[in-house]
Amino acid sequence: MVPSNLEVWITIVGLAVATFFIRFSFIGILGGRRMPDWLLTALRYVPVTILPALIAPAILWPEVTGGQFEPLRATAAVLTFALAWVLKSPMLGFLCGLVCLVFLINANQIFGL
Repeated sequence: MVPSNLEVWITIVGLAVATFFIRFSFIGILGGRRMPDWLLTALRYVPVTILPALIAPAILWPEVTGGQFEPLRATAAVLTFALAWVLKSPMLGFLCGLVCLVFLINANQIFGL
């Protein structure tokens, strides 16, 4: 079923309003108040938990392989993490990981690793 233009726009506006209220709850309502230390400590860990939750399924069950685990992609992910850790630069780690992934996939196709 293909949604109509009206349904698409209603969805976009609805998501925009929901996103606004989610952000407003922290910025508008709590913006001038001091938050408890336990909440500030918990909020510091949010990015650290969200990033692996977004990346792990793409490594363990990649769509490209039909959801089957592929050791080449897992190896590239481990190399990416290690390089980012050693270089102390996530961006350089990600770029090196991208190069590793491309190299491993091409090496697999050429040499049958």
